[in-house]
Amino acid sequence: MKNIFTVFCTLLIAFSLFSQDKAFTPTLVTPTTESNDLMPIVLLDWEPVAGYLDLKYEVQISDDESFNNISYTLNTDLSAIYTPPLKFNTEYFWRVRAIDNNNASSWSDVWSYKTFSTIRATGPNESQLQTPRTTLSWSNIATLPFKGISKFEILISDSETFEPTAEELYTVFVEENIEGVKTMNTIIYTLNFNTKYYWKIRAYNSAEGAFEDVSDWTDTRAFITVGLNELSKPEMRNNRNLNLQPDVSLLAKNTYTGCQYIFEIDTDEEFSNPSEYKSVTPTLSNYDTLLFGEKYFWRSRLEYNDNLSDWTEETWWFTVIASPEIESPANGEIMTPTKKLNVKKINCTDNYVIEVSSSSNFTSDVYTTIVDQPKTKVEVSLNSFVGFAPEENKTYYWRVKAVNDKNESDWTERNFKYTTVGIQNYIAVETNIYPNPNTGSFNIEVESSIDDATIRIFDLTGRIRYNNTVNLVENTPYYIDTNLSKGLYIIEINNNNGIRTNKKFTVQ
Repeated sequence: MKNIFTVFCTLLIAFSLFSQDKAFTPTLVTPTTESNDLMPIVLLDWEPVAGYLDLKYEVQISDDESFNNISYTLNTDLSAIYTPPLKFNTEYFWRVRAIDNNNASSWSDVWSYKTFSTIRATGPNESQLQTPRTTLSWSNIATLPFKGISKFEILISDSETFEPTAEELYTVFVEENIEGVKTMNTIIYTLNFNTKYYWKIRAYNSAEGAFEDVSDWTDTRAFITVGLNELSKPEMRNNRNLNLQPDVSLLAKNTYTGCQYIFEIDTDEEFSNPSEYKSVTPTLSNYDTLLFGEKYFWRSRLEYNDNLSDWTEETWWFTVIASPEIESPANGEIMTPTKKLNVKKINCTDNYVIEVSSSSNFTSDVYTTIVDQPKTKVEVSLNSFVGFAPEENKTYYWRVKAVNDKNESDWTERNFKYTTVGIQNYIAVETNIYPNPNTGSFNIEVESSIDDATIRIFDLTGRIRYNNTVNLVENTPYYIDTNLSKGLYIIEINNNNGIRTNKKFTVQ
């Protein structure tokens, strides 16, 4: 009995559906009525009607609310359909009805929407200088993806009225990668320096025939191309432009896309014989080595497509370091066998010439060593000077200069006082060594007794080669036996009572 009731209900429902005179009327969804600034192609959407066989939909689009002038009649099996491309700045009305095999529903409500009249030009900003290769950008006013647009036309001129006789007037068409994007841009490659440009843009729809159309022009926007760059480093303040490295990097202030940067450097402020360099970045580096101690003037300008900007408004200058800077020892400082002469490194230097002498004018007893360019700083021990045997408590003079394939720097001069113990105030005791030279075995005699005397022997690198503590008796030989190799050595005798004495000897 239950099964018979179920079958009866099903037949009753089916009969009710198929016996209706009309299908249900569709309900519209989007675009909502009175929408504005829509694309030439719009997706019309409505609620689907269910329960009918072979159901289709008929869509009418008109530019009048009474549908006396129907623009398009569209048919679809689906509950949404894209319109053909329509005209710009036009209000369209649309409605939908459902149709099955024999019957049609009533028309839906009539909704309307309006296509955009113009788009929005978004960049560049007039307050920011542009390069002769400038990017222009635009979007739809309603920030919708572009649909139904075949191309954009851009007009660019140095005349605000876009007169055909203007010196610079360009028309640019953009026809690619339009569909489905919300913002667009294109690069203009043909501009000049130091020029104010005006531009506007309009859209073409993708229709043909009666619905083919062009939007209104946008409002006119403007931008200015750069006329000159500015200088940045080395700065002309706080002595930051003094005593610089021979490979000092020069930096222009601003980066301008697509431009090359031209730098001129000259010893003459009028740039009568400049050296010219080009860089793809605002920084000039790895150029010819500059001369030590020279003053240079420099300036910069931009280049684009064989066009040149003006030179920077100011001419800046800098000086190159004239001579090496000594780190240690300070002038008049005590120098011991373990200390080294330290000089700051100068870039682009092939080697350093260092001289030491007992005369302040370096006219006699001059000893020389040459040091190749180090990774960090120049360090030289006294044994680097062949034949140089400094005497205890004596003042010596030394100087250093830098050399490269361009020129030589000035000398930097200093002096030091030599001692094996590094202090000046001590009680000297006359010491005699014999034989001298010797084979490493010898006697020492002191003119007065020294208790707890520490005897040390140094080689010229400052290394201790012998160390012993004994009591030395006045004028009494004390025998020392060593395995020293041939060379020059210094023997030092001292104790805690302030006695200090040293003497050189030679092992053959």
